[in-house]
Amino acid sequence: MLLSEFAPTKLSTLLTFLANRLSGDNKEMPMSAVISTAQKMGIPLSYPALKQAYDENPELQNIIADISQDRIILKSPDDIDNDSIEDEDPKIDPDQKVDQMAKRALNKRSS
Repeated sequence: MLLSEFAPTKLSTLLTFLANRLSGDNKEMPMSAVISTAQKMGIPLSYPALKQAYDENPELQNIIADISQDRIILKSPDDIDNDSIEDEDPKIDPDQKVDQMAKRALNKRSS
C-alpha cells in the first residue's frame, strides 16, 4: 500500500492526535517516534513518503509547522485553520449521488 492511500484521513488524524497529546507550546517530536506510531497503526510511513505527502497535501501543511529528517513540529490545535478544510465544496451533490445509487440498485434487482 502507498502512503497516498492513507493521506490525508488516517495520517492527518494521527498527527492531530499527537499534537493534542503533547502538552505546552512545544509540539516537537522525533521523526522516529512519529514513524513508529504510524507503523503500529498500520500506516506504512517513512520520512520521504511523509515529506512528499506534506508537499502535495494542503491539509497536512495545515497540521505540520515544520518537518525535517530528524524531527517534526506540529501546529497547536488552536493554530490549525479549520475554515480552509471545511470550506471545500463536495464534488458531487449528495442528493444526486444517492439518486444514482438507488437507480443502480434498482436496475440490478430488475435484471
